[in-house]
Amino acid sequence: MKLVEMAKKDEIGAKTQPFTLNNETSEAERHICAILQSVALEQAALAQILANEGEKMRNCMDAPCVEQILEMNRRAKETVDSVAYLELALHAKLSNCTL
Repeated sequence: MKLVEMAKKDEIGAKTQPFTLNNETSEAERHICAILQSVALEQAALAQILANEGEKMRNCMDAPCVEQILEMNRRAKETVDSVAYLELALHAKLSNCTL
């Protein structure tokens, strides 16, 4: 079953057991856990990037000229576009995981 399907099942109220690694954990399960951990870390990093971009935008609102604000807006759009692309890559990474 794909991890995305498992997550969707969990969203609709299916009861899940906490998963812990032990000596009986298969190598495939260990690899999937490693992938999930890497995705979680990447998600946290992307969230921090977006938070920093928001802070820069707030600080820019005091800029004396419109050109500076427009340039900051262009840069923010580029950052958001890049983050969206990386989110798609993370989705693909998760979609390819199966047990």
